[in-house]
Amino acid sequence: MANFSKSNNNVVVITGVAKNLPKNPLLNPDLRTTAPASIRSASSANSNGVQSYLSHRVLFHDQRCFLTGSLSGGIQACHLVNAIRTKNRPGKVNLKRQVEFILTRQGFNGRREFFLDSLVNCVGLDVHWHGELDIRGSFCITVPLKQIFEIATALTSENINWEHRVVHDPKAKRNLDTTQYPFVVREVVVLVIHPKLFLADNQPIIMNTQRSLRPVGQTIPDSTARESWKMYYPQQNGPYLQDAAGSLLMSLEFKTNRTQDTALSVFSLLLNADAKLQELRAEGLPAETFDALSLYKIAVASAVERIFFLPKDLQDAGPFPNGEPGTAVGGVEDTSPTNSMNVDARGGGNGGESMNIDGRGGGNDADGLLGTTGVDCEDEFDYESESESGESESMEPDQLKRTVGQVSDGTLPGTTRAQAARALLMTRPAHHNPLSPLLV
Repeated sequence: MANFSKSNNNVVVITGVAKNLPKNPLLNPDLRTTAPASIRSASSANSNGVQSYLSHRVLFHDQRCFLTGSLSGGIQACHLVNAIRTKNRPGKVNLKRQVEFILTRQGFNGRREFFLDSLVNCVGLDVHWHGELDIRGSFCITVPLKQIFEIATALTSENINWEHRVVHDPKAKRNLDTTQYPFVVREVVVLVIHPKLFLADNQPIIMNTQRSLRPVGQTIPDSTARESWKMYYPQQNGPYLQDAAGSLLMSLEFKTNRTQDTALSVFSLLLNADAKLQELRAEGLPAETFDALSLYKIAVASAVERIFFLPKDLQDAGPFPNGEPGTAVGGVEDTSPTNSMNVDARGGGNGGESMNIDGRGGGNDADGLLGTTGVDCEDEFDYESESESGESESMEPDQLKRTVGQVSDGTLPGTTRAQAARALLMTRPAHHNPLSPLLV
């Protein structure tokens, strides 16, 4: 707060002492990190409160920027599967519950319930990289290629077992132990999809490759040796980062103080990467870069397809066993025609409800569903872009509306599980991605 006083015809600005500053989790290791019930609730409407709380919690557990390893109190919680904000939108409450039900059923948090606004669905990024990941999609983060293949193999085996169990118990749940490899995130890979958007004018990104965490009983992490900070550039003929000497940064160790209950969901990470890799374009990319990214694209899509597998005879009551999806919590009826989302868990469409998604929200849905091309930086951004005339552009209905819940192998012609997953993502085509004013 600045106070103004006039003395000898001069204006003097007196800056008062700052009060009630938020505590920095890096310097206060004993801060409470359990969310109040209002924030844990799937129908919480205080989006700013949720975002601030999640940012605090990510900083407390991860301590460093997920990408660069920088130690900063300004790290934001970046949703890998975008949150659905319910404030002043009663119909969104049911939509959020339905999405969380689907992702819980598919094992996004193992055998535990999955919430969009939870640590398992968030990573910490500086505001710039938060925007680059969610708005421009200039890069993506995934696990190493070998682990992606192992995830797909493990899911193939589990899906067969799940289908066999459903024959004897139509309500059998997927049985994934996400506390064990390959379903844990130990290493991450940074893939540069649009080099000129990622870093323009040959600007380097400074990264810490030897990241330490706060030891027990200490308030801040051990100091990092200066030689651990290196400048990296996008590889000229590949999707990786390389230092000035040409050494490639193939992967980074993900260090965190998270527990098993709050461990990062590898499914969320793959789903986020899939949204960006599916919009891969060859234009402007060297052949070697495009080929390497295409390999990741195929591998990630294969894993995502297996993530969204459903046994054809599976039966579950959905998130609304005793009520219609059209009635929100508190008895407020959702009359919006754009929020239709019904659940058919069986996959065969045999008398069950279908599940369609139309997330247009009047062409201005800042929440999206799993929209990883829309950033959730304190809800400042939305999915719309502006044309040269200044008018908002929105995706065509056939780009937005997808059938998801009843998709399984062969039950919906021309649609695969991976396509269903990407339909949930509400991914904007590449030509809709906002470009840097420096490049246009």
